[in-house]
Amino acid sequence: MDRGQQLSGITCRPLTGADIPDLVDLLTQLRPTILRQSGRRGYRALLKHILANRDGLAIVALDGGRIIGYVLGARHWSRFKGRFVLRHPLLGIGSFARRRRDRADDVGEPDFPERSDGPESGRIIHVGVASGARRRGVGGALYRAMARAMSELGLARMVAHIDQGNEASLSLHRAAGWTVTPAPDGFLATRGLHEPAADDG
Repeated sequence: MDRGQQLSGITCRPLTGADIPDLVDLLTQLRPTILRQSGRRGYRALLKHILANRDGLAIVALDGGRIIGYVLGARHWSRFKGRFVLRHPLLGIGSFARRRRDRADDVGEPDFPERSDGPESGRIIHVGVASGARRRGVGGALYRAMARAMSELGLARMVAHIDQGNEASLSLHRAAGWTVTPAPDGFLATRGLHEPAADDG
């Protein structure tokens, strides 16, 4: 995706290096499970890794130039994760190699099950929307932008894991047209990238 998409005053476009400070601020506010213990340092390292790694993908949603949401993803998830752990062993091992049961209160809190998503699947690392910007279709717009980015890479579907009891994430994924099925440790959400996109979310 090489240009932003406009929807109801909200622009979705790829993350840039200049966005990192503002997105770190939003991540710090939402406190997602991933790298929570490392705080700002961990979030900054992850975003830089996404931008520097060919397997990383990141889309931000802006309203009037202010970042109000994001979705982070990766193709070849195991390779992406392994490179992060090698580069940041003190940050990566605790967040990527160990299953976590706690969850944040933001929209969309995928966990990191150690299962293969297959070479044609893109993994959603995390999606979040600022508390004051929810119920405006931001999550759905972010997922549609990510779907286009992953489709351009030749991927066939997106995969996300949702913790048990995370009703906000379940609602977001179902409204955005995902298929949600029970899994032993929560829910597995999948969506084919050639399926029609939902307008809600």
